Amino acid sequence: MNRTPAGGFQPCGVDPLRMTGVAMSKYDKLGAYLESSNGSEWHASFRQLEFILGFALPASARLYSAWWANDARQGRQAMAWLLAGWRAGDLNLTSETVTFYRDAGAGGKAVPTSGQGSQRAGVNGQVN
Repeated sequence: MNRTPAGGFQPCGVDPLRMTGVAMSKYDKLGAYLESSNGSEWHASFRQLEFILGFALPASARLYSAWWANDARQGRQAMAWLLAGWRAGDLNLTSETVTFYRDAGAGGKAVPTSGQGSQRAGVNGQVN
């Protein structure tokens, strides 16, 4: 039985491997979901992210704001949303929520090589 968490969204059926020909990271389902989204921002609970990914977020995602940094050098999770053209921001570790913003400054695609640029408050070592 497929259950959807509150919010009524369904995981997208996009296969990043088929789209790019590149081996998938376990976070690519999140990138594909964001890439197929129509809006300019998406406020998500950690539970919603886990539903999309199909596995629990690591403990470090719940403990350290650095896990959410918009720097692909920090981990494959950031690479997934940056390659999809999104940035993480407005992180609240207490309520376990994060907002993703479409990166309009990069023509819809973020450059995943640096943590510099238009980062939002709450993902650079500080918790809002």
